[in-house]
Amino acid sequence: MVSLETLNIGLLPLARFSGLGEHLKILKSLKTLSLRFLCIHRLVNRELNELSQGLRELGRLESVSLNCLSCEHISDLGLEFISQGLSKLLGLQDFRLDFSECKKITDKGLNSVSEVISSLPLLKKINLKFQKCPDITDEGLLKINDSLGKLSFLKDISLNFSSCLKVTDRGLKILDKTSPKLLAMSLTFTKCVNITDKGLEYVSQSLQNFASLKTISLEFSACPEITDTGLEFIAKALEKITGLENLSLCFESCGAITDAGLEEIIWSLKSLVELRNITLKFRTCHQVSDEGLGDLSKVLRRHNQLKTISLYFYDSPVITGGGLEELRRGLKLATQKPNPFINIDGSE
Repeated sequence: MVSLETLNIGLLPLARFSGLGEHLKILKSLKTLSLRFLCIHRLVNRELNELSQGLRELGRLESVSLNCLSCEHISDLGLEFISQGLSKLLGLQDFRLDFSECKKITDKGLNSVSEVISSLPLLKKINLKFQKCPDITDEGLLKINDSLGKLSFLKDISLNFSSCLKVTDRGLKILDKTSPKLLAMSLTFTKCVNITDKGLEYVSQSLQNFASLKTISLEFSACPEITDTGLEFIAKALEKITGLENLSLCFESCGAITDAGLEEIIWSLKSLVELRNITLKFRTCHQVSDEGLGDLSKVLRRHNQLKTISLYFYDSPVITGGGLEELRRGLKLATQKPNPFINIDGSE
């Protein structure tokens, strides 16, 4: 047991949480730790403090994942305890936290996360999920931004603050201090209704700093203030990242987006000669029509190197079955063997 290098623990809602910190202390050779406490309503801050005491003894840890989804009694204090333990793990390279639906967490909790990120100079990968935390604001996100600027080895970052309704455009400056060596980034701000085109302009400005990016995922579904102008900002950044291999854009239920906005994205694809996998999601964008799909088909036909094409455009009154079928047929006719995987609105 004491020579164990990888440990994964998942506890269900009715599980009792006690003594885990003490048990962890004996696992001195542990390198990878994953803990999932899903909807455990009995989990309180004191128990996270006990866990923290165990974590700080694991000096060989390189990867930590902690998921406390919908643990309703966890607050900023619990996040502070966990951060104190993690800050002692100076060899940590992969850092993942999920406190989604922990509704007592505020910007103060994110400040603790920011401090621990600043204390771990070898971090290469960060994944933070704080969906549906109603008291998180731009101030908390900008604290994270400050800490990211101190990481010279960061290669991969994923941030999910969906349904944090107090987040506005200003919060999307969260990557403007990040190392230009970044290879993969994912931003998810679904249902952040106060985000507008200005926020996408900030994202675009950050993207232009990352010329080496291989993977980009942007999800801003159900942000009603995003328009074609926002997509134009993103398109201008994309066309400069010519080595991009994987692209996923999700703007579902953004009702102000039209064919003109989609066309901006489409024409930016011409520059992405290394693109291998593409996902575009514009479902329930009621002003995107068959005309936009036709333009998309023309550009994607030129990308013979594509391995995966996933396109989602249904639930628009101006997109017809004929338009989708023409798109599907055009892509299959244009691709060289071996054919890529083509998924259009859920059907191959």
